[in-house]
Amino acid sequence: MKSFKKIIALVLAFAVAFSFTAPASLSYAELGTPMLTASGDSSANASSGASTNASSAASANATTEVATTETATTEATASKDATASKDATASKDATASKDATASKDASTASTDASANAPKALEGSIDVTITFANAGKIVLANDELLACKSLEVTDIDKDGSFTIYDAFKIADTKYNLGGIETSVHPQYGEGITKFLGVSTHSVGYYVNNNAAWTIKDTIQDGDSLFGYVYKDQVGYSDIFTFFEPTTINATAGEEIAHIVTLNTYTYDTNYNPVKTAVASADLVYLNKDGSVASGEAVVTTDAGGVAHLTFYEPGTFYLVAASNANTTYVPNVLKIVVKEAVIPAKPSKVTNLKAKVTKKSKKKRKIKLTWKKLSDATSYQVYVSTKKAKGYKLAKKLKKNTLTITKKKGTYFVKVRAINANGKGAYSKVLKVKAK
Repeated sequence: MKSFKKIIALVLAFAVAFSFTAPASLSYAELGTPMLTASGDSSANASSGASTNASSAASANATTEVATTETATTEATASKDATASKDATASKDATASKDATASKDASTASTDASANAPKALEGSIDVTITFANAGKIVLANDELLACKSLEVTDIDKDGSFTIYDAFKIADTKYNLGGIETSVHPQYGEGITKFLGVSTHSVGYYVNNNAAWTIKDTIQDGDSLFGYVYKDQVGYSDIFTFFEPTTINATAGEEIAHIVTLNTYTYDTNYNPVKTAVASADLVYLNKDGSVASGEAVVTTDAGGVAHLTFYEPGTFYLVAASNANTTYVPNVLKIVVKEAVIPAKPSKVTNLKAKVTKKSKKKRKIKLTWKKLSDATSYQVYVSTKKAKGYKLAKKLKKNTLTITKKKGTYFVKVRAINANGKGAYSKVLKVKAK
């Protein structure tokens, strides 16, 4: 009987240990609760305890493994986070360093640029300017903008006085409509707007020599000429200039002033060649641009030469007049004609005096003196025995004193001055008694 009970207990223990399957939803804690007990059977209890201990050990081992895995994961994550943080810090430091370097480089470049930037010129120079548009001299403030004196400063602060400085200052001073420029990669800076006209068809000369760019330098006393082409496609406008560039004359003088009208042509190597302009009509303009009526139109000969005479005083501008076939760029010859001055005769002699001394028993020395005149080159002394008539030239001399010898008697003396312009009025008649 005891043997049978022992067998039953072993069978039950075996069934509990090997045949029970737990639901999938149960936890390790729930699996630790015994499903069956055999009270009063030590073998069953031992088997159940063994099973429970084995299950608890497995659960503990599994928990430890999970904990270990979680710890490893946590440590890996922490390590990764630390690395990422370190990388981020390093990246931030590198960026900060790069930014600092870039800032330093930019600062250095700015300093270098400032150090290397051209220094603006101080002071100013004086030039003359003439502007034309489509074959006509520009009017500014109702006067021709021709041979105008202009004070030029380094307005763009590039370290030099340039054509641009002069044109920009003139544009502002005379309200000409604006000037703009652009830079060509091959030819440098040039004008794109001039005299208020948006165009590239602009010419500019310094002392009648073609300039290369608007930034060509200029000097004190230079003569500048700028113009907009009338023919902005074929550029057929002919630039002209006179030799000489100015004339000072006197109205009515017989001297004919010779001038030559020139232009530039170009040889096979594109070098400029000065060429005379023949058969060009030359017109005198007044300051307001109107044609001067008192001066005749003249035409240049085959050598570009014209002979000029002037009949009225004033300031005139001689230009080559365009016609239906030709547009001349009208550079000017400035002519200042002074009014003819009638030469003045010498002044009247004054303060005539006489001193009589005895030379001999019958003759007397008469010393005459008078005030010296600054406008006289010589004097004539006349003597007579009658006050109203009978005067004869006693002496022509350069000094303002004369001694004459006469017999005793009464004499009348008068003196007049002479210069290149004629003879002056006689002095008052002086009565001299030679006793």
